Amino acid sequence: MRNSGFSPKRNRQLPGWIAAVLWVLMVFPSAGQERKLPRGRINKDTVRTGESFAYSLSYRHAPGEEVFFPDSTFDFSPFEFRRQEVFGTETDETGSLDSAVYHLVSFEVTSGIGISLPVFLWNGKDCTAVYPPVDSSFVALLVDRAKLDSLTLAKNLEVVPIKERFDYSAFLIGLLIAAITAFLINWLFGKKIRQQWNVFRLKRRHREFSRGFNRYFANAKNRGSTQDVEKALILWKNYLERLESKPFTTFTTREISDNISDDSLREALKETDKIIYGVASQSTDIGNSLLILNNVAQTLYNNKRLAIMGVDRSQREIQ
Repeated sequence: MRNSGFSPKRNRQLPGWIAAVLWVLMVFPSAGQERKLPRGRINKDTVRTGESFAYSLSYRHAPGEEVFFPDSTFDFSPFEFRRQEVFGTETDETGSLDSAVYHLVSFEVTSGIGISLPVFLWNGKDCTAVYPPVDSSFVALLVDRAKLDSLTLAKNLEVVPIKERFDYSAFLIGLLIAAITAFLINWLFGKKIRQQWNVFRLKRRHREFSRGFNRYFANAKNRGSTQDVEKALILWKNYLERLESKPFTTFTTREISDNISDDSLREALKETDKIIYGVASQSTDIGNSLLILNNVAQTLYNNKRLAIMGVDRSQREIQ
């Protein structure tokens, strides 16, 4: 706060009524003096429909007055607000000057427009709106006014292809639904589905084995082909290796007998070895030996299928 130059110890205090009169004269204008109005002006004599125009608003006032100009929240109808330029207060011996420029758009089809934007003065309790004189401008239409009522819309029935937009929101929603559905299916039926799939694959491999083994078995029995006996034995070992996950193709007859406890299998393997290596002539029991190999494969297949389905060992033996 600036020093006023008065000292309470050296100057006498003015009477109360004189001080009140001086305060009223300083704050309020005299009865014969009219308050100045704001100035508002459109910067164009002719405004084109749909094009932006500028409206300048200024107000000169006493330095102590608080003045507010309209902002973007003000209702500028029937015009549309585009932007606003605000200039700083300029103060000289004639008072303070505030000004702003409003860029507006008119879509009126009348012959002229008029506009008057207010300035708001703060009196300590609320604001008082003070309006400048209305400023007007001609309106230039983009079409002839006389033809407005007679104009008809042009028809164009040509189909214009529209490029489809990819709906990412629908895609994400669908992906989420699919993920939730897959999770619920796996949680409720996942174990059963995996069991059925593994059984299906097991059946298919066993069917392929049976088809090939039966072909070699028939050739060996009917034509006495040593090569078909060897091919049947190799196919049998490969099938058991994949079925039991053991290296049966590298096992000897004794090692196979140690892994599969079956006396008839041991004798059947010895018989096939004799025929393959020519130790003995074609035996009349070759058909029986290959049949034993096929029965062993069938038994191991049944046990594997029941194990996949969750049947315990005691129930397997009963079946």
